[in-house]
Amino acid sequence: MHRQAYLAVLRGSGLTLPGHAKSLYERVIDPRSWEPYPDTARCLCSLRSAGIGVGVVSNIAFDLRDVFEVHDMGGLVDTFTLSYEVGVTKPDPAIFTSALRSLGVAGPGALMVGDSEEADGGARGVGCDFTLVQPVPVPQRPRALLDAVAHLLD
Repeated sequence: MHRQAYLAVLRGSGLTLPGHAKSLYERVIDPRSWEPYPDTARCLCSLRSAGIGVGVVSNIAFDLRDVFEVHDMGGLVDTFTLSYEVGVTKPDPAIFTSALRSLGVAGPGALMVGDSEEADGGARGVGCDFTLVQPVPVPQRPRALLDAVAHLLD
């Protein structure tokens, strides 16, 4: 469904030459086309060193595990809770409950870091703290993740 919807939007926006929409969609889901925040690996390593579990919660319609593997960070994430696998999307509390369960922690004391107040902020509904990372281009966020979790690493 994601592919069909995405291709329809691309074609509707003017990519009508044969193969153009499909080619762009393939680039979007290619793990090598995703750019992590500059501080992602350092942040994940710091959390792991501190004994803090890390889960990824995403509404993306394809497997993000490959993105982390391509960037040599797959072993730094404990769990992935992906909407297409669990059947609910953020901000539904069920997706956050599923992520907490897979990490073996309760909402109070857990932290959700995300770039959407509406979607990611839904974690508050299950007792998590929430820190917003500004939705600006990746190069403009050199310490976004480290700043978001700094209080956990003190």
